[in-house]
Amino acid sequence: MDLDLRLAKAFLTVAEEEHIGRAARRLYLSQPGLTKQVRRLEALVGVPLVERDGRGIRLTAAGRAFATEARALLQRAERAVVVTRQAARADTGVVRVGFVPPLPAAVSDRLGELEAPVELRRVDWVERTSVLVDGEIDLCVLPLPLGPAAVEHRVVWREPRVAAFARGHRFADRRELSIGELGDEPIVDLPTHREFWCVDPRPDGRSPVWGPMVHSVEEMLAVVAQGRAMCITAASVGRFYRPSGVAFVPVVDISEAEIAVAWNPSVPSVATRRVRDVLCAGGGVEDHDAR
Repeated sequence: MDLDLRLAKAFLTVAEEEHIGRAARRLYLSQPGLTKQVRRLEALVGVPLVERDGRGIRLTAAGRAFATEARALLQRAERAVVVTRQAARADTGVVRVGFVPPLPAAVSDRLGELEAPVELRRVDWVERTSVLVDGEIDLCVLPLPLGPAAVEHRVVWREPRVAAFARGHRFADRRELSIGELGDEPIVDLPTHREFWCVDPRPDGRSPVWGPMVHSVEEMLAVVAQGRAMCITAASVGRFYRPSGVAFVPVVDISEAEIAVAWNPSVPSVATRRVRDVLCAGGGVEDHDAR
């Protein structure tokens, strides 16, 4: 029997969510498409793996056993890829550093001081930790939270979060806002970490009013500029992108955004550790600056 690892990965997502709809959103699949994958896997192993449980699903005894073994199998497969890729790069000494823009000025300065050969790669919101786990990059500079990925990190930057509005919006000229004032404002929906970046739930216990789903900073700012929704983001986004038609207003009563250097702890090379130590240098978290 040839086990398709993609089917196993899809099944594990279903097992974690215990709900086809939520699992499908995580995998960027349609619900019927994901259901077909689960059925294909059940046909392959020859036994039912899930059963209906009200509005969700639950694993059968066979499904629980398969989930345990499949998780270990996928971890071994992922490690094999990571070790192979890092072994190939070790010959050249090149360290691949990913980043989710904008890159903090102090971190950019440290990269410029490195003597080791470094390749920079921009990564998006969704792939930012998966490329570390898969061994495609060695380090990543990215905003927290990280999610469930098996990576380690150190916070190197902290800055305020701001609300962004289309010019002409009733809040666009405010000097500051509180999160309680934004309860009726549609906010862009995000594929990851919406609890933190959309402040869901709000302090009064309500969920935000959801606007369009976006998948990148550029999409988010375009939706905001069109007046279709507002967003909450890091203060440096406005300085880095300087989008026309968008105003940024500090939100004074929510926690700051944190930027971290993250790495896969399983197979760091000597060169990777050296670059990591330089990027994390400076005696701890640095404050926001205006550059």
